[in-house]
Amino acid sequence: MQGYLAAMRSYGQVQGRAHIAEFWGFFLVTSILGIILNALLDPGPGQSVWPSFLYLLFVLAHLVPYICVLARRLHDTDASGWWALIGLVPLVGFVMLIPAAFKGTVGPNRFGPEPANPMDGAPGQAQAGAPKRRREPSFSVVPTPRSEPAPRVATARTPAMTDDLVSQLEKLAQLRADGTLTQAEFDTMKARLMASEASR
Repeated sequence: MQGYLAAMRSYGQVQGRAHIAEFWGFFLVTSILGIILNALLDPGPGQSVWPSFLYLLFVLAHLVPYICVLARRLHDTDASGWWALIGLVPLVGFVMLIPAAFKGTVGPNRFGPEPANPMDGAPGQAQAGAPKRRREPSFSVVPTPRSEPAPRVATARTPAMTDDLVSQLEKLAQLRADGTLTQAEFDTMKARLMASEASR
């Protein structure tokens, strides 16, 4: 479809060169559309001739861009574009599909610079002598190094440390039971004791 659109944008332009993908994209799309329209608009016996007229309009609308893209395709193979007029001759015109299938000249020739491939999303002619640029990604992902967590060193707890913690917790529980400490105060002090014990 990109080749068809590129050829239609260059309607009536015979100067320059056409990439092989532009010509064959245009040829295939117009051929498929022509077959579909001919099947849909084919008037039966005794029917109106308006469907045939609409099909004729379709053919005439695509005749000029076909000759122009064929001429530019011949220019790409370093041949004269005047040979494209043979494409107007019924039946014999299909002979011009043979040179249109040849690979184009690499680099500039007498008809201009090497054409860009419309399938690359770059319609029109490539600049003369300009190297083709690779598409750079719009963003780059740089992995951030992960810092490994420090290995935990298991410390052996002595029985004295464990007994001391247990006795302090028992004292706190007794103060809470006597009503000296509220439940919130008991929880706070218990958390502090546990944190201090864990940091040893």
